[in-house]
Parts: sequence; structure tokens; C-alpha cells
Amino acid sequence: MLYALAGTAGYFVNDLYVLLATRALLGVAVGGIMTAISATITDWFEGARRASFLGPQQAFASLGGVIFLPLAGVLAAVD
Repeated sequence: MLYALAGTAGYFVNDLYVLLATRALLGVAVGGIMTAISATITDWFEGARRASFLGPQQAFASLGGVIFLPLAGVLAAVD
């Protein structure tokens, strides 16, 4: 719920400080979701099956940071 509210707040907010606060809340929500997903995978799977889930999850999370953060800067520069 926090992820959805904080994520969509940027569309509705006009104040820079409120936007920064909602982005901070979005970061907390993303951290909670990533932790919950990793914990669920480690609870449900063992051994090689666990590694086959956790490996790609971490790889795509890192790749997303490499691709989407610079892309966001480019899109912000476009206005």
C-alpha cells in the first residue's frame, strides 16, 4: 500500500519538499518489498532452486538501477 501511495504521489504533488518526502517513503517501501521477496524465496526454496531464484532477482535489480536511473535523468532533461 505504501509503495502504491508513495509511487503515485509524484503525479499529484506540487511542493518539492513533499515530493522529496514521498520519494523517501517510496525508497522505504521498495526496501521492504525487496526484503520480503528475498525472505519469502529463502523460506520456500532450498539449495540450487533457491539460488536459481535469488541470482536472477539480484541481477535484474542491479541491471534496473544501471538502466533506469540514467534513463530517468535523460527523461527529466527532456522535460
